[in-house]
Amino acid sequence: MVELIEGQVAVCKLTQERTHGGRVGWCYRDGRDIAAELISAGPARDCPRFASGRYAAVEPAAARELPFPGSCKPR
Repeated sequence: MVELIEGQVAVCKLTQERTHGGRVGWCYRDGRDIAAELISAGPARDCPRFASGRYAAVEPAAARELPFPGSCKPR
């Protein structure tokens, strides 16, 4: 992950939603989806509330067994 974003410019497409005071959106670096990279590597989850399963295919099976933080629970 460090190689993908450290010292680089990321482009984000923001939605109108917010969570914990932050804006929700999709961020890319050289065409690579940063969230997909994080989720497939294991330190992040596919948040159903905001991503609607967009990253389910890249989420490791073991991660699916972990609980979601409060803001990611489906509506």
